[in-house]
Amino acid sequence: IALLKQGRLLSERQIKVLCELARAILVEEDNVQPVPAPVTICGVLPGHFHELLNIFEVGGHPPSTNYLFLGGYLRGFNTRDSPDSLLTFLLLIALKIRYPRRIHLCRGKFECRFMTQQRPFNYEQKFGFYDECLRIYGTADVWKCCMDVCDTLTLSCVVEDHLFCVHSGLSPELDTFDDIRTVRRFQEQPHEGP
Repeated sequence: IALLKQGRLLSERQIKVLCELARAILVEEDNVQPVPAPVTICGVLPGHFHELLNIFEVGGHPPSTNYLFLGGYLRGFNTRDSPDSLLTFLLLIALKIRYPRRIHLCRGKFECRFMTQQRPFNYEQKFGFYDECLRIYGTADVWKCCMDVCDTLTLSCVVEDHLFCVHSGLSPELDTFDDIRTVRRFQEQPHEGP
């Protein structure tokens, strides 16, 4: 966590271990994960590492503050050619491992293989997350490990049985929490259906 907060990347081996540990925690969560209050809810980060650090500076560092992040972690290189998405994602899953009841991570539309392999249309970004991993490590292995973690991220959270939190909406085929709970999430996001 300390290395990642300094903006230093981990070795490929360290990332694989981190991803395995995160998956073991995340697979135990529900598709509608209950979250206790108080919690600070953070919208889409678009892979901005320095914004994540600013959030912690303003809102408090875990574990003193509980956080719920709503996705959008993997957006690729920005104009500084820094590995912002990778650092953002690795720091969040490292914090999830260290403080599993204080950090909550929802899966967003960007946390899938299809979206992370696309070239961004945003002029501020040069490469997608897949390219970011390939450029840094020379193989797609780190990308694959991160995608396996994304397959285990919860679909939604409910804060104190009062506030429903999801990345950007749900399929119209899902009417109830029980419908959401039946979705098979441990896979790549499907292109159609719930």
